[in-house]
Amino acid sequence: MTFSNDPRPRSGRRLDKYPRTLVREGASLGAGAILLPGITVGRFAMVGAGSLVTRDVPDFALVYGSPAQVHGHVCRCANTLRFENGATACSCGRRFAREAGGEVVEAA
Repeated sequence: MTFSNDPRPRSGRRLDKYPRTLVREGASLGAGAILLPGITVGRFAMVGAGSLVTRDVPDFALVYGSPAQVHGHVCRCANTLRFENGATACSCGRRFAREAGGEVVEAA
């Protein structure tokens, strides 16, 4: 796992302030993945091994590739979520909904 901290690297140059990279609760980062500076990885998201993350990763998203793209969604327990009519339940008992903007949220 590599965190890049300088958006425009140049030998000998030092920034006064570096972009903040944030990995939220429960997120999993695969071996050899690279996160560009200023990225946020959402809650319980999964980043595949060797991925190049160039933009924020939504909560519960499964991303991989170069550049990393959303290929699905996962539960807190790591099972794949399959949505029908905007909702699903995981085999572990947790329930999820897909909101109008495509964001996945855990139902109470």
